[in-house]
Amino acid sequence: MRTILSSFIMFIIVGCVTSAAAEDKVLGEKHFKAGVSLLKSEDYEGAATALEASIEEYPTKSGLFNLANAYKLLKRYNDALSALERLNRDFGNQLDKELKRTAHGLAQEIRDLVGKLTVTVAPAGAEVFVNGKPVGTAPLAKPLLLAPGHYEITARLNGFDFQADKLRLLSGDDLVATLTGKPVAAALELPQPSRLEPQTAETSLQETASEVSPEPERRKVTPWFWVGLGATVAVGALTGVFWGLSGAPADKANAHLAAFNELTLPEQAGSIGKQIVADWQVDADEYTKLRNLGTGFAIGTGVLAVATAVILIVDRKKSKSEQPAPRVALAPGVGGVTLLF
Repeated sequence: MRTILSSFIMFIIVGCVTSAAAEDKVLGEKHFKAGVSLLKSEDYEGAATALEASIEEYPTKSGLFNLANAYKLLKRYNDALSALERLNRDFGNQLDKELKRTAHGLAQEIRDLVGKLTVTVAPAGAEVFVNGKPVGTAPLAKPLLLAPGHYEITARLNGFDFQADKLRLLSGDDLVATLTGKPVAAALELPQPSRLEPQTAETSLQETASEVSPEPERRKVTPWFWVGLGATVAVGALTGVFWGLSGAPADKANAHLAAFNELTLPEQAGSIGKQIVADWQVDADEYTKLRNLGTGFAIGTGVLAVATAVILIVDRKKSKSEQPAPRVALAPGVGGVTLLF
C-alpha cells in the first residue's frame, strides 16, 4: 500500500514539473518570436528586452545567439560577449559547426572593433559614468569594451569631488582611466562663531527701560525690579563669556580641517587622517556645546529683560493708584466761597 501511495505521489510531482516546464517553454518561445521580429524591424532595445525574457523562461542556443546580436547593435559589447560565453558554456556540445563558427566570428568581430577601458576609482562605492550614462559601481567587475570614439569618464559619491577624465579610444586600445575623489571641504566645514559684545544684554535692557516714561518725582521701586535687573545683567555677562570661549575650539577645528585637506587620499584614509578627524570632532563638539550654552543664556537675558520691564511698569501703575486723592475744602472768601486744596 505504501509503495502504491509513494508511486502515485511521485507521478503527481513529475506531472506538475513537466507541466511547469512546458508552460515555460511556450512562454519562452513567445518572447523569442517577438525578439526576432523586433530585430528585423531594427528595434534593438525592444528586441534585447524580449530575448532576455525568453532566456529567463526557457534558455535556448538560438535565444542567446540572437541576444548577443541585439547587444552588439546596441553597442553593449560586454553584454554581447557575456551572452556568447554563456552560449558556449551551456550549449557547446549541442552547437553545430556552422553556428559555432558564426558565434566565434561574432565574438572576434566585437574584439577587433572595440577598445578596452579599465576604470579604477577611489574610494570604492562611487557610481561610474561614461559620457553621462551609468556603467556600474566601483570597483567595476571587468574592463569596459567601447567602440572607437571620445569619452568622458566621471564618478559620483557623496562627500567627494571627482575630476572627469577625457580620452580618445581606438580599436584595439587598452587604456586605463583613474579617478580619485577629493573630500569636499564643505562636508567638514564649521560655522564661524559670531562675537558677542559684553554690552549687548545691558544695552537691550536700557533700551527697554527707556520706553517707560519716568515719573517727575522719586518713588520707592519694588525690590523685585532690582532682582530682575541684577539677574539680567548676570545672565547677559554669561552669554558673552560662553560665546567668547567658543572661539578657541572653532579655530582649532578649522585648523584640523585645513591639515586634513592637505593630506593625500591614502593619508586621509590612514591613521593620520583618522586622528585628525577625531581631534576635529572633539573641538567641534566643544564649540557646539559652548555656542549652545551662549545661545541659551542670550535667550534667558531677553526674557529677564522683558520681565524686569514689566515689573517696573506694573509697580509704577500701582504706585499711582495708591496715591491719596487731593483733599478739597470750602473756605469763606471775598465775594463768595474759596476752594482750598
